[in-house]
Amino acid sequence: MNLQQALTRIAKDFQLDADKLQKFAAEDEYTGWDNGEGQFPIGSLWQVEGQVLYALIRATEPKTLMEIGTHYGASTTHIAAALDKNRLTAKVTSIDKREDAGSMIPKVLQRRVEIKNADGINVLKRAKNNSIDFIYEDSDHSYETCQQVAELAQKKLKPGGFLVVHDAKHFLVGQDIRNGLLAGHIVPEFYLIAPSDCGLAIWQKPPVETVVEEEKPVKTVKPVKAVKKKDSAE
Repeated sequence: MNLQQALTRIAKDFQLDADKLQKFAAEDEYTGWDNGEGQFPIGSLWQVEGQVLYALIRATEPKTLMEIGTHYGASTTHIAAALDKNRLTAKVTSIDKREDAGSMIPKVLQRRVEIKNADGINVLKRAKNNSIDFIYEDSDHSYETCQQVAELAQKKLKPGGFLVVHDAKHFLVGQDIRNGLLAGHIVPEFYLIAPSDCGLAIWQKPPVETVVEEEKPVKTVKPVKAVKKKDSAE
């Protein structure tokens, strides 16, 4: 599918406005790996995938965001750019063990990013339950990591929050990613967006349903008929 088709499907899958997603994606001015033609090195996401990230964040306006796997900072750049456009005070906490993590994030967007040199799973474990609006995962692509991310996302995301996982359709690692997510008991939607060969998995934690209590039937009390007393004999 192309970008327009992907955004239309995402809008349908997650009850979002397709026209707004298209508009937001067109705003995004950053690229990706793009088969060596983008501004980021190999290992980075593609521009079309960055546009999906950007559009999702513009549309849903998350306030607490976590990224597991920063590397050069391509996806971080798209996320930070969307946050900047939303004009909220939100930052993305991006976690990576590399000392040079986020080295290619543009200076103009660095105020929207907090880099943590740590293990992403451990940081996610320590987060409060129901405290995160948006999680983006693009780390070691292993079955075990994806299973843990899936299990933790169900606890740590707020109701209605999003988990997005990169490389879910990649010919080398996609199967491990998909199996790990399913083992973690989530069933995401998958999008392979041309010209990328990587793919995104997107899952939304179910929103809290408002329970409407049924009105209890009002018991009707039958009026008691007055009993006439017989006149007593004098």
